[in-house]
Amino acid sequence: MSHFSQGEFDFILRTKLILEQYDKIDFSLLKEEKFEITLCMNCLLGLVVLPQQVWFSSVPNCELNNDWFIKQTHIKYIEGSQYRINEIVRHIRNSVSHGNVIPISKDKGINKMITHLKFSDYFEDKTTNPTFEAEIPVDTLKKFALKFAETMLEIMRKS
Repeated sequence: MSHFSQGEFDFILRTKLILEQYDKIDFSLLKEEKFEITLCMNCLLGLVVLPQQVWFSSVPNCELNNDWFIKQTHIKYIEGSQYRINEIVRHIRNSVSHGNVIPISKDKGINKMITHLKFSDYFEDKTTNPTFEAEIPVDTLKKFALKFAETMLEIMRKS
C-alpha cells in the first residue's frame, strides 16, 4: 500500500471515479448480480462520511435545491426543519456510520429490486425519537453523493 500526499483527497477522488465507472462497465452479469446497492453503500463512506468528518466546517451551509438531487419529499423528518446541505449530510453520515440504513423495494415487479435506501438518525440511540428519517431513491442518492464529493473536492483544491 503506497502513501499519498493529500490521502483523503485521493481517496474521495478515487471512490468517486469507482462509482462513476461502475455503470459504464459491461460485467456481462444479470442485473441482480451487479451488487450496485452494496457498492453505493460502500462508496457513501468515501463520498459522504469522510469529507463530512474531515472538512466538517467546510460542508456547504446552503438550502437544499434541485442542484443537489435530493428533494424535501424524500426527507420524512428532519429535526428543526433544517433543509440545509450540511444538516442533511450530517444526518446521512450518522445513519451510515451507525448502521441505520435499510434497503427498500418499491418495485412492483417479480424481482423486487432495491429502489430506495431508508436513513434514520437518532439523538442518542434507537430508543429515543429520531432526528432524521429519509427514503432516498438509489439513483438520486448516487447523484447526490457524486455532487457532494465533487463540491468537497473543489473546496479542498482551493485550500
